Amino acid sequence: MEVRVAEMSGAMGFGVVVSTVLTLGLAPLAMLLAMRSWPKQMDERGATTRGGRRIEWRDVTDIVRVITKAHGATTERYDFKSPKGTVTIVPSRLVDGFAVLMYAENCVNPSKPQHEPLSREQAEKMLRENFRNNY
Repeated sequence: MEVRVAEMSGAMGFGVVVSTVLTLGLAPLAMLLAMRSWPKQMDERGATTRGGRRIEWRDVTDIVRVITKAHGATTERYDFKSPKGTVTIVPSRLVDGFAVLMYAENCVNPSKPQHEPLSREQAEKMLRENFRNNY
């Protein structure tokens, strides 16, 4: 499955423009470097990051939920850690981000029950409750 990055909303795009000016172009560079650990391709065996690194699901040793709060905005990401590197999933920044997160979690933990297709709202609610209880 190909994983696509969602387009930025108007407010977020404006924030990037402002931060580009204020940091003399370093903010977009930092954002691009951070996105190197985001998945580009995923299948039942693993994920290939945007930086070209292949991480097998069987090698994932930990899933860490990270919440970042800055300037009134909250961002949530999930780091799938392995000795070979980390696959970072930021559901709010990916097209069908919660479905991507659910797919990865099911591949890492295949013994957990598979979920029936849900609406986006149902999936978001279920995943937030599940990850808060487990990670």
